[in-house]
Order: sequence, then C-alpha cells, then structure tokens
Amino acid sequence: MENRATPPTQAKLMFWIIWAALAFSIIIYFVVLKTVATGSEEVLEKPDQSIVLVLAGVGLLSIAVSLGIRILLVNPRIGKLAPGEIMKVFPHCIISWALAEAVGIYGLVLGFMGHPIGSYGLFFVTSFCTMLFLAPTFARLVRVLPDAE
Repeated sequence: MENRATPPTQAKLMFWIIWAALAFSIIIYFVVLKTVATGSEEVLEKPDQSIVLVLAGVGLLSIAVSLGIRILLVNPRIGKLAPGEIMKVFPHCIISWALAEAVGIYGLVLGFMGHPIGSYGLFFVTSFCTMLFLAPTFARLVRVLPDAE
C-alpha cells in the first residue's frame, strides 16, 4: 500500500485554517450577542444561577478534556510520527479545538437567556484563551513535516 504524505505547506494550512475558523468564531459569537443584546433591555435582574453553574461545570470539563487530548494524545504522538504523518493527529486537534469553542457557545446561550455579562463573559474569555493555547505552532513539528521539494 502506498504511503501518501500530506505536503508540509498544505498540512500547515489545514491546521491553521480550521483553528482560525474555530477561534475567531468565538469573537463573532460575542459580537453577535452584544449586538442583539444591546437592542433589547431584557437583562435578567435575578437570573437563575443554577444554569450558570451547570454550564460552568460542563465548560470546565470541556476545557479539561480539550487540554487532556492535546497533552496526552497529541503531544506524545508527535515525537513518534514519521516525516509526513502529521495528519494522523489532525482529528485529535479538531476535537480539542471544538471542545474549547463549545465553552464560548455556552456563554452565548447564557447571553441569549438574558444573563448579564458577568455571568457569560468569562466563558468567552476562557474559550478564546484556550484556543490561543492550543494554536497549531509548528516549531516543534518541523522534524515531522517532510522537506519541501
């Protein structure tokens, strides 16, 4: 069976495009929420904190799983990959990014439910900071990528 390696430029582009789409969607969610929320003055005076606590717990679990995937599944495999096999960790990266983005979506849900920014702002900040931490830096992956010819 033929071993098909992804060209290094294409691999880098695929990682960065997917990461950027997910990372910057968090900003778009926040802007949309603030745009819609400023149109209505229906911020709850005494919001139900139980949903905030539930979503905070699920958000923390999502961040923990996201970081766990990167630390336990992606990073150890990178050193064992042959040149050109970087795409073997691509699904793991997408899942970790999606879990980090989900926390921003939890904040979006709280905002649309009428909770004040104090309830949902940290969801967006946590989500975006996690995405920055999980950015596909290729400095440590150079030896895994095949030489461009």
